[in-house]
Amino acid sequence: MPSQFSNKSAKEKLHSVNEVIESGSIRQIERVVNKGLNASDIAHLIESSPPRERALIWRLLNDDLKGEVLQDLSEDIQAHFLSKLNAQEVVNFINLVLGSLPFPASLSLSSQGKQRYFSRSLLINISGEVQAYYDKQHLFDVEVGDEHGEYRESDTFCPGERTVVETISFEDGTQAGIGFSICYDLRFPEMYQDMRRARAKILLVPSAFTEKTGQAHWELLLRARAIENQCFVIAANQGGEHSRGRKTWGQSMIIDPWGNILNQLGKGAGICSANLDFKGLNKIRAAMPLFSS
Repeated sequence: MPSQFSNKSAKEKLHSVNEVIESGSIRQIERVVNKGLNASDIAHLIESSPPRERALIWRLLNDDLKGEVLQDLSEDIQAHFLSKLNAQEVVNFINLVLGSLPFPASLSLSSQGKQRYFSRSLLINISGEVQAYYDKQHLFDVEVGDEHGEYRESDTFCPGERTVVETISFEDGTQAGIGFSICYDLRFPEMYQDMRRARAKILLVPSAFTEKTGQAHWELLLRARAIENQCFVIAANQGGEHSRGRKTWGQSMIIDPWGNILNQLGKGAGICSANLDFKGLNKIRAAMPLFSS
C-alpha cells in the first residue's frame, strides 16, 4: 500500500487529534457496479479521504439488484470480499461501517418461492475484525409517486429482529456507542430512542432515499433524530439516477446533537467529514436530561 497509510503514519494521524474530539466521515456514491465488489478499490478510496478521520460509513448496496445477480453478489461477499478487505493494510486503522450488503436468509422465501436476503450493515473495527452486524428492520414497501412506481423491498429482503448498539474504540483509547440503522428505519423514532437508552452517542443511517422522499423529508428526519436523542447522526445517502426510473437524493450529512449540520454533500460521489465533540454532547445531555427517568 502507498506510504500515506503505513503503520507509523496512521498512528501519528490518530494521535494528532485532540483526545475529546473524534472525526466521522461518510462516502457518498452515485451507483454501484452490480457484481464484483473490489476490496482494493475501497482501500484506495479510504486513502483518498481526509487524513484526520476515525470512522467511515459507506452505502454499498444497489437497490436495483435482483435474482441471480443479487445471489452472485451475496456469495462473493461471503466467499471473498471480506477476507480481501481485511488484507488491505489501510482498513486496520479505522472503524469501517459497510451498509448495506445482502446476506441470505436461509429460512425465508418470497411469495414467489425465491430466496430472500437480509439487508445488513457490518462494523469492521480498527483491528480489521467484523465486530458487529445489523439487519435492517423496516422494509420499504411503499408507493412514493415517482417514475419508478411501487417499491416492494419485501419481495427480495426480510426484516431483521434486533436493535444494535456497539461500542467502538479508537487507538487513543476513546470509546463511543454507535447505533445502527438503514434507510427506511429513519422513519421509526422509537428505534432510535431504544439506541439512545442503550448508550448510543452516534447514530448511523446509510441510505438510498429516493429523490422525492429525500427532498421532502431527508434533512428533517435526520435532524429530528439527532435532536430528540441528543446524538451525532452520520448519514450516507446514495445520490444519482438508476435503472427503471429510480432517482436517489444524495445530500449525505453529519449532524450534531443540537441539530446543527456539521457538513454535507450535494449529489454525486464525494466524502463528507466532521469533528465529533463528545464533551459538547455530554454538556447538552447534562443541561437537558431527556432520558434521565
